[in-house]
Amino acid sequence: MDIREVFEVVDMHVSGDLVRLILAGYPPIHGKTIRDKIKYLQTQRDHYRQRLMWEPWGHEALSGCLLVDAERADSLYGLIFMDSDGYRSRDDLAIIAVATYLVETGHVVIEPESREILIQFDVPDDQVTAHVLLQEQVVQRVWVQSVPAFLVEEHRSVIVADQPLIVSLAFGGGWYAILESRQLHLSVSSDTIDELREWAWRIQEALPASAFMEYPADIRTAALQGVIFHEQLLDSQHYSKNLTVFADGQIARSPSSYGMSAYLALLDSQGLIARDRAYAIESVLGTVLSGRVLGGGELAGTYPTVRIAIEGEAYSVAFRRFFVNPDDPLDPFLIR
Repeated sequence: MDIREVFEVVDMHVSGDLVRLILAGYPPIHGKTIRDKIKYLQTQRDHYRQRLMWEPWGHEALSGCLLVDAERADSLYGLIFMDSDGYRSRDDLAIIAVATYLVETGHVVIEPESREILIQFDVPDDQVTAHVLLQEQVVQRVWVQSVPAFLVEEHRSVIVADQPLIVSLAFGGGWYAILESRQLHLSVSSDTIDELREWAWRIQEALPASAFMEYPADIRTAALQGVIFHEQLLDSQHYSKNLTVFADGQIARSPSSYGMSAYLALLDSQGLIARDRAYAIESVLGTVLSGRVLGGGELAGTYPTVRIAIEGEAYSVAFRRFFVNPDDPLDPFLIR
């Protein structure tokens, strides 16, 4: 067996969403900024992303985060986010996972009485701070301020499969159509996933691209990112149960950090939630993310934005070492 190009990774999940931290295996990555490094990877080394994200090493529901040298002196690492489709400008759940991993493995010094540790990372065009909350030197949760979120349009009428629906359009790192599942006479549950996925496809087809303004928060697309179905939980400590359907019908295992930012921006504009108070949102798996509106932000075009904190728990599930075997007739990055 001829072993070459060994990659060391840590697989984690945050509220059910899978994140792969890539610690070693890449050759030197040229570029002064994180953006420069991404451009270099796109043109010269993209087959590494494909190997690590596509089958048989990965799968379509997997997100990746490559740790690189920081741009700024006060940042611990630079972070390059990726998935099976390409590179992303931001991934809040990956930031939560990286911060948790670094503290739990001793890469960050913890003072005996510390209740909170701040870790700064460089991401494309920005620096972000992960707030690691501790109890007796053990990581309990991590929160990070997400990208600006805002409501685009509330209560838009749209005809979908000959049925009138009312949807709201909001931005939270991606464009989302948001509606109550009861409009479809469905609950948000594992039993209705297939039906809600079908409705998500129909809703996406019914919404024209002109419904969205251009906003440079994602380097890949300014089109509709997904559809969020929500159901109020009246007899629960959780505010609602949400299902986010994104891309070509993929189901978010968690309530989705970007989707939750858009959802909270909608609730804030409707006056249904209080600012600076955490609200727990449940997924169809029963996992939970919490979010709170920190306050108002700058304008995005003509839209007033809000600053939102996303808080979650990350868990390591595997330390893995992948390698390329040139004798293997199946090149890993060919399966997608």
